[in-house]
Amino acid sequence: MDDDVTMEVKGLAELQQAMEEMPRKVAQRGLRKALKSGAGPVQEGMVNLAPKYAGNDTRWPIGFLAEHFGVKEKIGRDELSGSAFIGPQGKIDYPMFASGAYKIVRNAKNKAIKVGRIAVTTVARFLEFGTSKMPKQPFMTQAFDTNKEAALENITHSLAETVSEVAEEGNRGPRVS
Repeated sequence: MDDDVTMEVKGLAELQQAMEEMPRKVAQRGLRKALKSGAGPVQEGMVNLAPKYAGNDTRWPIGFLAEHFGVKEKIGRDELSGSAFIGPQGKIDYPMFASGAYKIVRNAKNKAIKVGRIAVTTVARFLEFGTSKMPKQPFMTQAFDTNKEAALENITHSLAETVSEVAEEGNRGPRVS
C-alpha cells in the first residue's frame, strides 16, 4: 500500500535555477528549512483534528495521540530534491493506564516485559483507515487536504527567502568571522 503524496510545483523555474546555482550545502540547508516550514501547517492540522480518545475507550490518556506527531525531512543526494514525512512518531507506545503505567510481567528467564502495548502509529492507522469493528476517522487526510495550499505557500516563501539571502550575501561578499 503506497500512501505517499507527491506535489510538483510548476512555474517556478527561476527559483529552481537560482537554488541550483548556489553552493550545494547552502541550497540543501534552505531546502530543509523550507520543508520544515511547509510541514508546519499540516502537522498542526493533524494535532488539532486528532481524536482525543482511541475509539470509545476512555481508559487511555486524553490527547496522547495529538502529542506525538512529528516531521522528518529527507534531502536527495544526487539532485536538489527533498521530502517531508508528517505523522505519528514511531516507537512510542500508549501507556496501559491513564496514569502512564504499563502492566509489567516477568517471563521464564525473569526478564520484565511490558504487556498490552500498542504503538501510537498503530492507533493512528486504525483511526485513519478504520477496522472491521470501527469506522474510519480520516483526520490525517483531512489535515493535509485543508492545509496543502498553506504548506505550498510556506515552502515557496522560504525558498525565495533563501535565494534572496544568498544574493544579498553575494553582493556584500563572504562573511568574515
